[in-house]
Amino acid sequence: MSQASQNDGGSQQEFVDDQEEQGGNFSAPIPLERLQEFGISPQDIKKLYDNGLHTLEAVAYQPKKVLAGIKGISEAKAEKILNETLKILPMGFTSATEVHNRRVDLIRISTGSKNLDNLLGG
Repeated sequence: MSQASQNDGGSQQEFVDDQEEQGGNFSAPIPLERLQEFGISPQDIKKLYDNGLHTLEAVAYQPKKVLAGIKGISEAKAEKILNETLKILPMGFTSATEVHNRRVDLIRISTGSKNLDNLLGG
């Protein structure tokens, strides 16, 4: 990994850690290196990278069968990776009421034309 990539990952990790400490919701993707803290080997993380999975979110949305299909990752290892990923990411259920409450706070920008606003849904 290049020095620039290591620096970017470090600052991103610091951001994630800061957001977690503040108890805030964050939308920054979480790098796979975070799995090392939970017992996943760097070799396994590299295998995930080599197969196009670069964030915990990307791994979390993969079926276990897809992860197990990666050369060098067994069914048991795939299950462990998914379990550790789900411990880190909040992948729980969100009710429609919670989504509605978040959408109420959205800022709407007008184009100046009511018809165009209706057409754009804004």
